[in-house]
Amino acid sequence: MIQVNKNNYLTPIPTLDSYSETQIQEFTEYSIVSKLYFKILQNPDIDEVYKLRHTNWLEVALSNYFNTSNQQSRSYHWSKCMDKIVEKIFNLYFDKNDKVMILALGKYGSQVLNLSSDIDIIILTNQNISNELLKKVRFFIQHLNSKSNFGFLTRVDLDLKPSDQTGPIINATQLMNYLWKSSELWERLVYTRARKICGQLQDETRLLEEINKFCYRKYIRLDLVENLSDLLTKILSNNYDPSNIKLCPGGIRSIELLLSAIQLLYGGRAPELQTSYTYDIFDKLNDLQILKTDLADLLLNNYNFLRAAEDKVQMILDTQTHTVLKMSGIDNMLYENTQIIDGFLKTLFKKNNSATSDLILTLTELSQKHTHLEDFLKFLNKHNSYVKLFDSHPKSYKSLLKALIYSPQVTKLILLRPDLLDMFLIQKEHFSKDMNDEDFLISLSDFKSISQISAIGEFLTNFDLNKLLLKNSKTADFCVNQILDYIFKDEKIDILKLGKWSSNELGIFSDLDFVFVYNEENDLSRQSRKFISYLTHSTFHGSFYNIDLRLRPNSSAGPILTSQSRLISNLESNAPIWLKQSYLRNLYLKSQTKLIFNVSKPNPPEISELKNIREKRLFKPVGNIISIKENFGGLIDIEFFIQCLYLHAGFKPEKNALIEQIIELTEKNLLKTEVGIMLKNSYEILRLIEQTSEILFRNSNISASQFQNVSQLLSDKLSLSNLNKFEDLEFTMTKIKEIIENNHPFLK
Repeated sequence: MIQVNKNNYLTPIPTLDSYSETQIQEFTEYSIVSKLYFKILQNPDIDEVYKLRHTNWLEVALSNYFNTSNQQSRSYHWSKCMDKIVEKIFNLYFDKNDKVMILALGKYGSQVLNLSSDIDIIILTNQNISNELLKKVRFFIQHLNSKSNFGFLTRVDLDLKPSDQTGPIINATQLMNYLWKSSELWERLVYTRARKICGQLQDETRLLEEINKFCYRKYIRLDLVENLSDLLTKILSNNYDPSNIKLCPGGIRSIELLLSAIQLLYGGRAPELQTSYTYDIFDKLNDLQILKTDLADLLLNNYNFLRAAEDKVQMILDTQTHTVLKMSGIDNMLYENTQIIDGFLKTLFKKNNSATSDLILTLTELSQKHTHLEDFLKFLNKHNSYVKLFDSHPKSYKSLLKALIYSPQVTKLILLRPDLLDMFLIQKEHFSKDMNDEDFLISLSDFKSISQISAIGEFLTNFDLNKLLLKNSKTADFCVNQILDYIFKDEKIDILKLGKWSSNELGIFSDLDFVFVYNEENDLSRQSRKFISYLTHSTFHGSFYNIDLRLRPNSSAGPILTSQSRLISNLESNAPIWLKQSYLRNLYLKSQTKLIFNVSKPNPPEISELKNIREKRLFKPVGNIISIKENFGGLIDIEFFIQCLYLHAGFKPEKNALIEQIIELTEKNLLKTEVGIMLKNSYEILRLIEQTSEILFRNSNISASQFQNVSQLLSDKLSLSNLNKFEDLEFTMTKIKEIIENNHPFLK
């Protein structure tokens, strides 16, 4: 049994002999053609294929009439029966030497055939189309279409083949060339239902992958959104007779078109939607949060009801009709379906009828101050559909607009990659070990870009520093985990995160400090080099991640790959003191545990080395520029001071976050309470200034004029710290420097 939907799954179709004579008689009085099919089945000379066809048709029709199985099962059963028929006829005319394949489309491809459906197929080959091959193809089609003393099998429809092809068989390469050249919306909708039935082609796997790529694009183009919106709107406003439950608004075609539209819009980034089976799509509507559960279930139930009604009228004479007599509840169902589809359209895309968008007016005014917005305004004026996208999704793009306004870096990225705007509507990414390298790296880069822009936008909205740092860190965790799994697959290896990464305090442009740690003695040097290459690959806005490998266990020239036992041994014996200090903050990426090693108090030569490191690493302000990170009294000075306190005490911190370490040292009386409070408050405000400055200027070295821009943005936060002027910042960092030097265990 195949699970498809929580309330809808495949069930067995009862056989003919499971019905009583009374039931058969009642059924044949309703279905006129069934009398003929029962009579034909009694003929001992009946052809096997016709016997298969009529038996299954009657089983499905009886099941519908007496409701002995669900609609999904009936349409699936009938579609699989047609597969067997097509394959049997195919094998009569083609052999293994023929490179011919049958591709199903439409309801046949999506395995929801109704009882009198035509079958939409395409006959493909990648061999020369000779007269002999053409003759086989024509015989194959005629056999399926022809009537005999045993009735008929089906009606073959070849109309979905490319419009520039006149013959019944198509060269597979020409098909793909045509599709990519034409790229018509209706053809993309059609080929979402493509399904192989039988036969074989050379390199057919590649052909099917190409069809998949043709249908499902990673990036949504606004013209696709507009065209689908127009098409669905047109379907909902047509004037078909409401008794035609296939073509009328809210009818079968409306629902199936909605499902195909959803596939085109979301399938490039949600591979679970890349299916030809209609009921699989229903199953994903709620999982992917495309439709609310109650609406998805309602649409499915209404679809099943309409399909069952369609089959019920078709089973009378086995004719292709979609007109049903007045049935209780159908009008209400059609209305419900129309409302669901219309609601989806309004959520997806809303027409903007205003002469001048509020967005344009706002950005025009802001561009007087933020000159980098001028290029973005020029872009919007040339691409009105993006203005509509912003206006129709104000909540989705609220934080993004903040990032655009204040960050030239984000604006530059969006102008290089406008498709990222579309991707904000579908913030779901899929990664697979089976992806090729290029697709994998593109997917990962897109994920990071969207996460980073979202983080910047949210930060500029609420200035929640902890949330910004946590989001940056979790994004790094996810990306690195994906690369690890992609390259090392099942190897037992982990990443030991160091520094700010280990404490979920990564800034917008922070480097990643780490080493590889493995459990088994395998030669993974090739994979580790590949990992570094992937992690630092070039993107539209520079390296994917900047990394710092100076903390490798055997100095900056040593290997970045080591065993845990070797790493501990090195840290506890001959590692320089600065390296031991760096490893005090660590956390394994996968296991989320810390590396435990013994820390001994520094000896006099090591103390001297730590003092020299501080003097060489930090510097005084130069001119009218302050480095929030690297000046004395800055972020690095505070971090280094805290690590030295732990080394002096000879024990390891329980926490990795710097604020938590300050609190821990204060509670253990290793740091004066008033000093701890001052350092904690100062560190938080300096990091706030650092991240705001990097967003605005891509640099934490800021001038007086730049600090003025920062302070205006952070006015509420900075006013609480009496740090509103550049002179206040200089004074604060000088004060921090003095406090550190007066309390430093190695500087007294």
